[in-house]
Amino acid sequence: MNEVFNTPFEISLRVILLLSACDNAITADRAAALDFITVYSSAFHLSQQSINGENDFGFSEFATRRELVNKALKSMVIDGLMAVRRDELGFQYSLSPSGRKFCSSLNSEYAKEYSKLAAITVRSTKTKSDVDLLTLITHESTQSLRR
Repeated sequence: MNEVFNTPFEISLRVILLLSACDNAITADRAAALDFITVYSSAFHLSQQSINGENDFGFSEFATRRELVNKALKSMVIDGLMAVRRDELGFQYSLSPSGRKFCSSLNSEYAKEYSKLAAITVRSTKTKSDVDLLTLITHESTQSLRR
């Protein structure tokens, strides 16, 4: 693999960090939305600067991000890093004990900053449904295009 960025592998690392900030299991759509909001936290007024820098075309990434998150989650379930269960909302994902152990080994500056922003994102969106999160992303995307 010649590229690491925007791959299921990169998304896997972030989703592991993201799920460590969650109290409960979450859907793939919620994981994609929370990861997106965390990465572009300044656009959602959660930080001064986005962790991957500012990007005028960031909102165009969301459709691809959802697909990558689904691939990453499937891979992590197979690898034993994620637990999955099905309920009335669909498939719900959480870290397995192996995933928690692996998460604790991620200690780069990026991982620390992402974890901090993920905790802020999770806390600020905990009362929102998955649909509300997707609506929020759509709204901010529209606002971004108007600027």
